[in-house]
Amino acid sequence: MDSLNRSLTMTLLVTPLATLLPTTGAHAAGKPISVRIGWDALTDKDARNATKTSGLAAGLSYDLPTKMNMSKGATRVDLDYANHSGNGNKLNRLGLFLTQKFNLTPNNPKGMTYAGLGIGVNRVRGRARYLVSTGGNGGNNNGGGNNNGGSSNTGGEGSTVLTTANPPAGFAWATSSSTKTRLALKGLLGYEMTNGAFLEAAYTLAGKVQGVRADSFTVSLGVHF
Repeated sequence: MDSLNRSLTMTLLVTPLATLLPTTGAHAAGKPISVRIGWDALTDKDARNATKTSGLAAGLSYDLPTKMNMSKGATRVDLDYANHSGNGNKLNRLGLFLTQKFNLTPNNPKGMTYAGLGIGVNRVRGRARYLVSTGGNGGNNNGGGNNNGGSSNTGGEGSTVLTTANPPAGFAWATSSSTKTRLALKGLLGYEMTNGAFLEAAYTLAGKVQGVRADSFTVSLGVHF
């Protein structure tokens, strides 16, 4: 009798909770959280020249609970990060997105090929290195960043980022930083296996800072847990 009561109690508790969960997909398996790590490539030529073509990318996602059929797709919240540094310059972005995934192969039992579109905000930070006069014979500088040593920089938006390793005689390196927060978009294409591991490619429109665009193409490996 006690065993019957316990079984009935568990049924009454579990059944309402089960109706709130989708019937298929990673979230149904109790794995709504996923992490991504990969390679990020800047698409703006000036940004690549200023830092490096490739950098580190990482991401954290959460699949929102829903009653919809998850075989058709999923809605997730993404936290994305990418960092590039080189030649004394830095460019990084931190984005928060609401992303909708669409299942392109709903009848494939081995995995899911999906496309997605995300909208959110990006915090883009750039640090540029430029020349200032030290009072020597290498040139002059009027405070605006212009000099006769062959390079110029205003230290703000629209500036020319320098890549020379050593400053000319009479000059020294200085840096300026700028941070911008803007509306951002991203598109993605990926493949997810039944065990929750996935490969994903994304393109992010991140905006402009320090005279260069932080837009990038990202390829990452991820897993649900």
